[in-house]
Amino acid sequence: MVNLEGIKIAAQWWADQVFDSRELNKFSNGANDASSVMSMLIQNSTSIEAQKKIKPEDKQNYINKFVELFSLEKQDWVVVDYHPCEFLTRVLKDSGCDDTLIHSYPIKTSMVIEDNAVSVSAGYGAPHETIWALEVVT
Repeated sequence: MVNLEGIKIAAQWWADQVFDSRELNKFSNGANDASSVMSMLIQNSTSIEAQKKIKPEDKQNYINKFVELFSLEKQDWVVVDYHPCEFLTRVLKDSGCDDTLIHSYPIKTSMVIEDNAVSVSAGYGAPHETIWALEVVT
């Protein structure tokens, strides 16, 4: 079973991306052609507009719902290609947040949530980096 601390760290990381991040590169698909850059700019603009609708309690509601749903149905892999996976979509919807925030998930991003570690590949071609690991006391 995944450690509750790890689940909370995972939930917080996704919440930070959806509610706080305004980084343009979170919408990069790795291509540098004009249409890809324009798509990235449009996605960023859509995300900023969606973030304007955030209510003060939304982020904490999102985190709580992530932890609750993850505890009910463990996910080994949480991913956003161009759209968030079913789990992340459900977390956003069931937390009562505005549906347009779905455009604020970073594309080409994946998270592995294991019993003793959480790692993230944040963006196209990014290596997985450990953001939490269970401390082993010897």
